[in-house]
Amino acid sequence: MPRNRPPTPDSDGSNRATDRGVSEILGAILLFGLLIAMLVLVQVGAVPGWNQQVEYQHDQRAQGDMAELADSVSRVSATGIAESVAIELGTTYPVRPFLLNPPPASGTIHTVDRGPVTIRNAIASERDVRDYWTGETRSFETAAVAYDPDYNEYANAPTTVLEAGALYNDYDDADRALVLGGAKPVSGETISLTTLTGNLSESGVRTESVAVRASSAPTQTVAVSGQNGDPITLSVRTSMPLATWQSYLEGQYVANGGHVLADSLAQTAPPNERGVRTIQFALEGSVTYDLRLSRVAVGDGGAEANATYLTKVSGGGYTPAGSRTELVAQARDAYNAPTSGVPITFSAPSGTFVDGGSTVTVTTGPDGRATATYVPASGTANVEVSASSELDGASGTSEAERTTFDVSTVLTTGGGDDAGEPNPRESDGPYLSSVTFVNGWNGNKWFEATFANAGSGTHTWVSARLAFYNKQVNPADQLPEYVDFYASATAATGTRLELRGPYEPLGAPITFSGTSTRTVRLDPGQANEGGDVQSGDFMVISVKYADGSTDTYFVGAESTTSKKDPKN
Repeated sequence: MPRNRPPTPDSDGSNRATDRGVSEILGAILLFGLLIAMLVLVQVGAVPGWNQQVEYQHDQRAQGDMAELADSVSRVSATGIAESVAIELGTTYPVRPFLLNPPPASGTIHTVDRGPVTIRNAIASERDVRDYWTGETRSFETAAVAYDPDYNEYANAPTTVLEAGALYNDYDDADRALVLGGAKPVSGETISLTTLTGNLSESGVRTESVAVRASSAPTQTVAVSGQNGDPITLSVRTSMPLATWQSYLEGQYVANGGHVLADSLAQTAPPNERGVRTIQFALEGSVTYDLRLSRVAVGDGGAEANATYLTKVSGGGYTPAGSRTELVAQARDAYNAPTSGVPITFSAPSGTFVDGGSTVTVTTGPDGRATATYVPASGTANVEVSASSELDGASGTSEAERTTFDVSTVLTTGGGDDAGEPNPRESDGPYLSSVTFVNGWNGNKWFEATFANAGSGTHTWVSARLAFYNKQVNPADQLPEYVDFYASATAATGTRLELRGPYEPLGAPITFSGTSTRTVRLDPGQANEGGDVQSGDFMVISVKYADGSTDTYFVGAESTTSKKDPKN
């Protein structure tokens, strides 16, 4: 058998071919090892940084999604129209050959209970609204919506929070926050709070669609000021630190042209275990603010708010006996938004309602309004029609659960207080000749009514009353509470006639004799600032003579002028 022969040495006695083969193998091993080492270095040193950048970019997109959610909440609160917003919860990493990535980064979006926001010492300008906004503390439960990322590398990523008053990044460990946007709770002369409700808890990597719908909207503005001129106080539950709130509201400080009292901004209780605290601040009470409240549901749940008070929308005024007039009342919730499905009962001491007798019940529609058609009876000068609803479930109705309409008819027969046809033109006695609406140079507004005496007799007014007042331009606006009756256009003092009050003795009786004329000044006003007096308004003034007889005058402006206010 042939035997294996040893390699034949080269001429110099070495095995070079064998050495060359071994060197190539060793080189390949070294090159592979170097490649592995480089991959390890890249895996350990570069991939985490690359992935951190991917996570950071995703966090910026997620914050943008939360900003869109904040904008959606604002739109829904204004319009009442539901929307949905896409939130990118997590992210994946790009495929890198021969390199390893961690599992995809996930995130969670969820609602968190916050407790109540409160408004204290705010009193409404409008009469019916003032029955609810009385200056008492009003509390509104709210939640926050938080986005929590769970990244593999971006360890200090913040929690992005949307709550009543702000959208911000919350850096839990550092007790600091960065405001991203949102609507300030106060801006100039506007108080704006949108509370959040609903149930939301979604986790993962996918993009999640979040439903946003109205729970109490659209926003309806009411005018408020501080009761007795004292500050209005607001408090919010928040995880945003006091120092951030100070920077956030700095532009609204009184010193900077706003109305926030800087020294009132304070943290009234330490943070709880979740870092939530109460921040309180006060606004100048002498200013009239537009109060805009709403509640928006995020995710599932979030029932609609219940009706809390009633207000007059339109109706009342002069209506010929036997003719129809529409009376419109509105049910509103604690956020001042219209509430549907509320039964409102209209009742009158005389006359009848179409589709009813002396009472009729009408259910409010989507706009919160209920309309009753009323037919006043002849022979009555003034009828107070009421609208009421037991909104709190208790027997009986409070002031906030009622509103009234003053309906007056033109009478064809005399007798009794306020009797007789308005603006009598008798052969002997005072009649209304003309009425001018006056824009005072200082902003005050009043009426000047000229009365002329017919015939040669002498007639003296000894007392007067304000039987009725109508807002012609906006019937739902705040009615004056009184009219100051001046015996002349330039008189410095007059007699105050409360709306629907009794006859008040005139400080200076007004006497007509011969063909004389007298111009009196009628200056509407109210204790709390409210609706403006306008040229389209009209009132009913009744006067009593020395012999006890009465006349009634329907006072509405025929022309407009401007002049200096004689009281200033």
